[in-house]
Amino acid sequence: MELYVAGSGSSGNCYVIKGGGSSLVIECGISPDNVFGTFDTGIVEGVLVSHEHGDHSGFVRSWMKMGIGIWSTIGTAKAMGISDSPLSGKLHYRGSKSIGKFSVTPFRTYHDAEEPCGFFIHRPELGNLVFATDTHKIDVKFLEKYAPEHIMIEANYDDDILYGRVGRGEADAFQAARVERSHLSIAQACEFVEKNLWEGLQTVTLIHLSSVNSDRKSFIERMRKSARFASVDVAIPGHTISLDDPFDGLL
Repeated sequence: MELYVAGSGSSGNCYVIKGGGSSLVIECGISPDNVFGTFDTGIVEGVLVSHEHGDHSGFVRSWMKMGIGIWSTIGTAKAMGISDSPLSGKLHYRGSKSIGKFSVTPFRTYHDAEEPCGFFIHRPELGNLVFATDTHKIDVKFLEKYAPEHIMIEANYDDDILYGRVGRGEADAFQAARVERSHLSIAQACEFVEKNLWEGLQTVTLIHLSSVNSDRKSFIERMRKSARFASVDVAIPGHTISLDDPFDGLL
């Protein structure tokens, strides 16, 4: 299994999880032309959308024109204006849904949107994957029931960088407060990984880094201390990240 990053950040988000001839797309803030033209997706089982903001859903109708189902909460579907479409699949918090070869369970996130969610995704070849972005907290205890092999988590900002910009007049206090109410910091991302750390965790991918309030190199270093034995990477548009167990078949 592998993860292709078509986009990550305020300019547009789109991720493709692929393996065994089929794929699942998460977020459609990028045109499908920029995905199919550069990456062999195989059969696209569906597109998951976490919430209605444009950098996550801006190209929803372009994906629908290709006959691909869009899966979101009812509130998100209504906010995107697609709730009456036969291609609009409805998800409910904590309710599992089979989407092709993938099993998807949405969980509540906290953002200034109608009914935002994160996703718990399972496929036998993949294991368990947690996807969480655009939220100021995650209150689901995954390790108790669903120990994740893979974590894709927002690390949007660092407090020191953010408030350093406020102090220099590059951002105002209102903007900083909005960031804190809407996004996960690198410190919160590290805390989440530590709470869900187990010997089977294989990869941690940091997503949705702010272009002005983050530092890629230091974020990776901080997360490596929290994730310990797991591989840590940052989602960079155009890059492919392996989701295979590096030790599989060696024992």
